[in-house]
Amino acid sequence: MNEIYVNYNLIDKIRRIRGRTFDHTGVSAEWDISELYRRMLNLSEDELTVCVIAALQKCPSRVYQALAEDRDELLRKGKKDATN
Repeated sequence: MNEIYVNYNLIDKIRRIRGRTFDHTGVSAEWDISELYRRMLNLSEDELTVCVIAALQKCPSRVYQALAEDRDELLRKGKKDATN
C-alpha cells in the first residue's frame, strides 16, 4: 500500500507566505498540496512556464513573495556554508 507523503517543509513555506494557517482541517488539504507539488516537478519547462504566467496573473504578490523568501533562504544557506 502506498504511504501518504506530506511535504511539511513546503506546507510551512506556503503558510509563511500566506501569513496565516490553512483554513482546511485534517491532512487531506496538506496532502493535496504535496501531491500537486510532486506532480508539478514532472512538468516540462513549457508547462511550468504556463503555470508561472497563470500564477503571476492571478496572485502576483504571492509569486514575488515566494521568490523573495527563496532568495533569502539561499543567501542564508550560502552564508552558513561560507563559515564552515
